[in-house]
Amino acid sequence: MTFSFSLQQAMNMKNREQHQAKKRFDDAQREFEVVATSFYELLKEKERLERNMEERQLKGMTMDQYVSQNVYLSRLEKTISEKKVETDGARTKMVEQEMEYKVRAKSYKQFERLKQRQAQQHEFDERKREQQEMDEVSISQFNRAFV
Repeated sequence: MTFSFSLQQAMNMKNREQHQAKKRFDDAQREFEVVATSFYELLKEKERLERNMEERQLKGMTMDQYVSQNVYLSRLEKTISEKKVETDGARTKMVEQEMEYKVRAKSYKQFERLKQRQAQQHEFDERKREQQEMDEVSISQFNRAFV
């Protein structure tokens, strides 16, 4: 008699949920990487601009250049603060998706362990039943030998 796991459909559903949660986590992780990379590039641009401004101030620059650089720097800082908020949101979403994936994976793992235990119990019961049948055959043969 073959083993049939009574909760196989539920286990399959949990497996699908786990894979979907993993996909959402991977998507959130990629999104975070893109946003964080963009944020990093903006920070590098700001650093380069500040260094460039310091060099120009030492060499001398016109007031128009100075004002233009400061306007650009203030816009860049505003963009950086917006990108920081976006990066933090993407990080939060990624962490939430990771936790959801871990919960789904744990739930599926519980079904796997339950299936494994039931399969082992089924195998044990089968061996025990076969041993009982062998014992009955042996007793029957023994009784026939004396009759």
